[in-house]
Amino acid sequence: MCDLKFTFHFYKLLLFFLFVSVSVNAKEYSIFKLPEIFVTNTRTNIGLPGSSTKVYTQDFILNSTASNLAELMGNIPGIQYRDLYGGAGQIDATIDMRGFGAVGKSNTLIMINGRKLNDLDMGGLSWDLIPAATIERIEVIPGNAGSVLYGDGAVGGVINIITTNALSKIDNNFTTTYGSHDHFQENITLHKRYGNFGVMINGDVLDNNGYRRNNKHEQYTLNSEIRYKLLKGELYLYSNLNRDYHGLPGHRVIRDQEGTNEDKTDRLSANTPANWAKENNIAVTLGGIHNFNNNFGMVIDGHYTVKDQDAYYAGSANHIVDTVLRHYSFTPRFNYDYQLKNMPSKNIFGIDVNYADYSSDRKASVHATQPKLRHESNQLSIGLYSQNSVNLSDNINLSGGLRFQRMLFNGGTVLHENAEGDAFAEDNDTISQSDNRLGANFGIEYFIQPNFSLFGRSARSFRIANIDERIGADGSSQALKPQISYDFEIGSLYENNKFSVQSSIYLMFLRNEIYYNSSSSKNLNLGRTKRYGFENSIIYNLNKKISVDTNISILKSYFQDNVNTAGSYDTTDEDIPLVANFTANSSLYLKNLFNKKINFTTTARFVGKKNKENDQNNIETAISSYYLLDLKLGGSFLSFGWDLKANNVLGNEYNTYGVSSAFCQQDFTGFCGRESYYPMPEQTFTFTLSRDF
Repeated sequence: MCDLKFTFHFYKLLLFFLFVSVSVNAKEYSIFKLPEIFVTNTRTNIGLPGSSTKVYTQDFILNSTASNLAELMGNIPGIQYRDLYGGAGQIDATIDMRGFGAVGKSNTLIMINGRKLNDLDMGGLSWDLIPAATIERIEVIPGNAGSVLYGDGAVGGVINIITTNALSKIDNNFTTTYGSHDHFQENITLHKRYGNFGVMINGDVLDNNGYRRNNKHEQYTLNSEIRYKLLKGELYLYSNLNRDYHGLPGHRVIRDQEGTNEDKTDRLSANTPANWAKENNIAVTLGGIHNFNNNFGMVIDGHYTVKDQDAYYAGSANHIVDTVLRHYSFTPRFNYDYQLKNMPSKNIFGIDVNYADYSSDRKASVHATQPKLRHESNQLSIGLYSQNSVNLSDNINLSGGLRFQRMLFNGGTVLHENAEGDAFAEDNDTISQSDNRLGANFGIEYFIQPNFSLFGRSARSFRIANIDERIGADGSSQALKPQISYDFEIGSLYENNKFSVQSSIYLMFLRNEIYYNSSSSKNLNLGRTKRYGFENSIIYNLNKKISVDTNISILKSYFQDNVNTAGSYDTTDEDIPLVANFTANSSLYLKNLFNKKINFTTTARFVGKKNKENDQNNIETAISSYYLLDLKLGGSFLSFGWDLKANNVLGNEYNTYGVSSAFCQQDFTGFCGRESYYPMPEQTFTFTLSRDF
């Protein structure tokens, strides 16, 4: 998985992280209060015995050196972070859990308060829709342990972001941030409670010119929550409005046979200086909680989202894409505590109903009256699930669950031959598809001592192709089988008041994995793929002022069968592109210096080399490994909080993403030997000033 030389250098780097880095928190870092078994009141309160879950608190989030929320996820063991443009708005940022590469965003389920944020298209997740100031905690479930509770897409893992409650004690707050690349951001949170009635409003404005040309990003976000406490429950209403614009600078080209290396000589330029994308979002959630008694309760909510996206692509075939996605969901669930032969037990059962309506027009220009091509589709998914946990004895906990899901899809392409512009497709093309899938899991946790436990689990999960994956680059429609995953994991957890260490090893077998065929510009179902790995995290509280948090991940992700996406090379046993075999993160925290007025944080990160997208044969130059060092100085002055953050202070040039020509193994003059990279920023600085009122 990694050679001895690599391992030696890593541990040198790790020691550097631990003994040279100096850091301090701006607040009490409750992450160093060793975590309890996973609990969430947004979908379940039963935990998932047998899973290597982790909980990250608000203080950890707010005081991290990461430049954005998506990058913060990359500091968590088992998660790899990729970004195309390196902007503050996290545009096209991908979170990949346990090695899925290019399709990582489709195999990692991102949730807010138990509700899916992943849309049924392949559009990037707008991380800035989630203000860091409103996050109470982040719960991470690696692997497919959440396959029963959350269903489709919970293959690599689940990230559940829990926000503060309008009925909770929340300070009004105003925050201003200035920084590199003309970065400007304003955030305000207003909260008021009148007895049983609470209102919270959060507004955010972001403007950033970006690291590269045509890298500008503008975003306006308004979040609100209304909550009313009842005698035996609550009523709540969430809403979100978002408007976003960003330039698309494209890639930097390397062609060795021509002596071209724009990644080194001209990193700031744009390959597509006229391309842009914009998006408008409206999301509303209405629901309620009712406790029938101390042992039985329910949560019923409904959700509606409409996402309107426009993108312009200049070039030999200028065109504009106008896409509208509407998503409806209804998710009632019930919690029940009971005794099973005098053994404390808990159960959650529920129904997930999701319906999406999608339309996408391709026009020759913004002035075209009729699209040349329109794709219309809809998808209905209904899931039934039950998850149960039992305290078999004082030192043994068991969990198990089942999910049945039914999917119906209808869609296709309509070609308007008389419309101006290129055809994009040869003919009208429609498909209808239905499928039934079963998910299951089983877990066990054994406490050898009150502070030392062993755990293990197995699970079966599935993922249904999203709408974009069913559409070829030429506009044609295609049927795809659901992918199936079998996941096994064992591990241990030891914790006391000062020290915590969690380790786990896992094995994943997949069939029918949904994967992009770069040669045909369409998606396909692979044969067999396999992943296995090791994850370890250590938290050590040296004293009340010094804490250390470090983790490593070793991962092997590869094709068991020949992919045959390009050329005649055999891809059997080759690594899946865009997956690093080795990652490490380490932070040192010092807090409450100089009469509790000054705090300083240092975080270091290492990401190993990985193959570029389209290089299924592993024959080209890999994306180089890189390491980053981030610093943060913070504290309080008078009634203001402040922090100064420096990211990538060593000024390393690095890339989190790269792609090779889809035709590198074929005789297509002008394509072979071409590599494309998406440069990330060197040093960036931000200064933030905040005040509670």
